[in-house]
Amino acid sequence: MNTLISARKVREHTIEDPDLSGSARDDARPQRNERIIKPRILCVDDEPMFLAMYEQQLSQFDVSVASRGELGLRAIQEHGPFAVIVSDLRMPSMNGTQFLAEVRQAAPDSIRMLLTSETDIHAAIDAVNEGHIFRFLTKPCPPDTLIKSVQAAIVQHRLITTEKDLLEQTLRGSIEVLTEVLSLVSPQAFGKASRIRRLIQKLGGILQIPNPWLLDVAAMLSQIGCVSIPDPILSKLYAGGALPQEDRAIFERHPKIGRDLIRKIPRLEEASEIILHQNRRFDELNWPADDGCGGPVSLGARILKVALDYEELESQGLSRSTAIERLSVRKGWYDPRVLQALLQMPDDEAQLTSHVIPIRELRPRMIMAEDLLNNSGVLLIRKGQETSGAMLYRLLNHSLKGTVPETVRILIPANSRAT
Repeated sequence: MNTLISARKVREHTIEDPDLSGSARDDARPQRNERIIKPRILCVDDEPMFLAMYEQQLSQFDVSVASRGELGLRAIQEHGPFAVIVSDLRMPSMNGTQFLAEVRQAAPDSIRMLLTSETDIHAAIDAVNEGHIFRFLTKPCPPDTLIKSVQAAIVQHRLITTEKDLLEQTLRGSIEVLTEVLSLVSPQAFGKASRIRRLIQKLGGILQIPNPWLLDVAAMLSQIGCVSIPDPILSKLYAGGALPQEDRAIFERHPKIGRDLIRKIPRLEEASEIILHQNRRFDELNWPADDGCGGPVSLGARILKVALDYEELESQGLSRSTAIERLSVRKGWYDPRVLQALLQMPDDEAQLTSHVIPIRELRPRMIMAEDLLNNSGVLLIRKGQETSGAMLYRLLNHSLKGTVPETVRILIPANSRAT
């Protein structure tokens, strides 16, 4: 429900009142499926007369009001989002400059506007710099000027949100394409990334890291640089074999290659740096100067390092306890907090059982219980790998030609049935 306040009741009510749901107006309003969606505006002013005036002058919009900056922040948290937020400058406790600076953090997509008197011009300049406001107006503001300014702010809000949605969809699509291509070009590398991602999601949840999507993307694309590594090197490495120094040097270049590929995608710059530093030991303190040793890049890289080394030991056939013990004796290699999270991590795969199903019944995100090879011995899907859409199309083509087995073994929860 909206937190609308009647102009006649501004003096009696504030955002903090429990009965600001607008329920008294519900009978007079059309049903929800008939309601025209209006842009939502929040006006904050400590003078009830101005709040009533804003509601009257901006009646073409869906207006909510608050009498203090603190109540405005509560309205954003509990009843947002708002397309436009209009604030008076001179308010007790929290002035407009402070309020809009907080709004910028709490609701960065909302367009911020400031009302001030001519004598407050220097304070208004501070508000522009600190709150990054869209426009400031003199108070009292002529109705036409206020309406036109709010309309311009709504247009700006639509531009921002549309661009953001487009960017997010493009970003999501780019990541999916890259992972699908990796699954086709290098099943070994994709299988490793698939297992690493599951580990990362568990560790990130235990550590309660901020922006978990950043680490998730870094895990998914951590092996993308392996597209440049010859298959014989990857096959030998992932089979647990020792590489000669020359081949090892070739393989160790893949994080930099991955970083160079990923950083070209907008908003993935930090994820690309995590990929670059995925093999850095904890005792190597020369992290990038702008990251220090506690920012999202170094934290993400330290988590990824533990996940990569743990997965490598498990893929060699070591048990969970033995693999963790091996990591623990490598002094200075790992962040102790991440190792502790690894100890706390539930062993979900211990609750899985293997089932044999016809290959035509494979679906995306099923976990392979064994390597799947074609009749020529070429690896198509690695044990522990989650199936992807592109990979299933490839398997379908192999199946039609009779070049793969008719059945495959997958892992499912012990209390589930393979269907």
